[in-house]
Amino acid sequence: MEEIKLGFNKKQNIPIDFNNFFSDFFFISIKERGIDQWIVQGEISSGMFKTLMQISELYLAPEGSVILIDEFENSLGVNCIDVLTEDLLAQNRNLQFIITSHHPYIINNIGMEHWKIVTRRGGVVTVKDAKNFNLGKSRHQAFIQLLNLEAYSEGIAVE
Repeated sequence: MEEIKLGFNKKQNIPIDFNNFFSDFFFISIKERGIDQWIVQGEISSGMFKTLMQISELYLAPEGSVILIDEFENSLGVNCIDVLTEDLLAQNRNLQFIITSHHPYIINNIGMEHWKIVTRRGGVVTVKDAKNFNLGKSRHQAFIQLLNLEAYSEGIAVE
């Protein structure tokens, strides 16, 4: 990428279409090296757009922010999942990330000391550290053990 433009659409008195909320108000365009024409937001792949949004959150979020990213790896290509994970782990700001993932790269690169195991039975949500589950030493083995916990085999029970 050579350059990026962020802008604001000045549409007034229009009904809000929540499916296209951000495209109605904000836009992103990128310029690739060696290409004369700008790539407008609607033509950016979902993976590239998600990558740009995650990089933006990492660097532009106010200090003290809590950032939730469900299924961190969704739409991310193999050429950026490692870089984004490393950036997230190396960030030196006062940010808290809560991410969910089942991707082997994420599982193997985020230490189990950062894992929180969340279960729910009816309306009761419980959060425990991974160390409470006597998990295997490899992260992959630990993840497989977690998948086989009784709490996850029955589904959510309503009391």
